[in-house]
Amino acid sequence: MLRREIELKAEQLKKSEAEREREQLGFQEMISDLRQRLDREAEERRRTQAQLTALLTDQRPKQEITTPVKKSFWKNFLVD
Repeated sequence: MLRREIELKAEQLKKSEAEREREQLGFQEMISDLRQRLDREAEERRRTQAQLTALLTDQRPKQEITTPVKKSFWKNFLVD
């Protein structure tokens, strides 16, 4: 009778250990997923911050920044 009880307790212990290992694996996967999400969001935040900084400080290359061409008033009346 005691041997049977020991066997049952041993089986329960094995089941508990197996369940704990599954839970640990699940937690490790969840941690990995959350870390990846944080990394992606941090990268996206850096890109967005760089874009905002570029917009606010006019980071366009020099050839894109042009001065408006002044047209002569009389040029509108001249016929080619």
